Amino acid sequence: MSDPTRTQQAWVHRTSPSGFDQLQNICLPDNVIVTGWSSAEGLEKIDEWYAMREVIKEECYPEDDSYRRAGSGTASMWKFLWDMAPGDYVVVPHWGGVFYVAEITGPPFVVNTKAARDADSIYRRKVKWLNDKQPIARTLVKSGLRSRMKIRQTTAQAGEFVSDIAAVLATAARGSTPTQGDPFLGELRQNLIKATLKEIHSGYMDERKFETLIKDVMIGMGAKGCEIIARQNDNGVDVRAEFWIGPTEVVIGVQAKWHKGKTDSHWLDHFVSGLKSDGIDIGWFITSADLSDDFEKRAADLSEKSGKDIRVINGSEFAAMVVDYALISAAQ
Repeated sequence: MSDPTRTQQAWVHRTSPSGFDQLQNICLPDNVIVTGWSSAEGLEKIDEWYAMREVIKEECYPEDDSYRRAGSGTASMWKFLWDMAPGDYVVVPHWGGVFYVAEITGPPFVVNTKAARDADSIYRRKVKWLNDKQPIARTLVKSGLRSRMKIRQTTAQAGEFVSDIAAVLATAARGSTPTQGDPFLGELRQNLIKATLKEIHSGYMDERKFETLIKDVMIGMGAKGCEIIARQNDNGVDVRAEFWIGPTEVVIGVQAKWHKGKTDSHWLDHFVSGLKSDGIDIGWFITSADLSDDFEKRAADLSEKSGKDIRVINGSEFAAMVVDYALISAAQ
């Protein structure tokens, strides 16, 4: 049973331990979600973060000179074992532009069989698969949740999207399928996104107005507090947003880059330095442009090295967020 005193939260979780998708093989048939790091046994008994990291480092990455991969693995495993709770939503991205949604129904448990070890899936949680175990098109959700589904980590917090998940479940219940949807509204939205990106590039916009637009998006997404950092106090974080998920405060630091062309990955180093200086663990790098070819890889490397949750949002993705959150918020 879910805890009635706890606010419902949500998670994005990948069910592909060791790179092999177990959604159809294990998760849907057995009504569970699974995660990896099976060679590190006994993690469900460890309730101290650094102690868990030591075990994962020793058992899974003994050849590594650093704790990068062990730290990233511990961050995901900790969420899976200790932070998830009955009643929470779990969004599971899947190939083909769809995702599945489950509700956690029980505590973590271990299936220590040869088949489970071979599938790197001994750690599991009981769930109830919603929408009759049918996939939902990513196009049916707002851009914020769609962007969160692109996470590199196995498990990521998504509590600010609980209402979006409930809404898309209701939409799916009315009969929308991965290939359906209102073509007029879909085309209208795409045209709005294109027009918004054009205005961002060549309209009444400058660096400070771009930061203000980011603030508007954050408020439209439900931020309870959001401030633009004064230039003299800017260490790499331009906008600071505070979301409250029940009693828990989640702070997101944003670096904003307003220009055309491609944004170079060297800006990420300054951004990570700013996150460390300001004590912020989640960072969004938002640019009005495209990203350089090495940007995603550099962001992933820095995420593992620094322990910061770094997400990158390009111009088209941000324009979609403006349409989904800032324009609607302004209209209200």
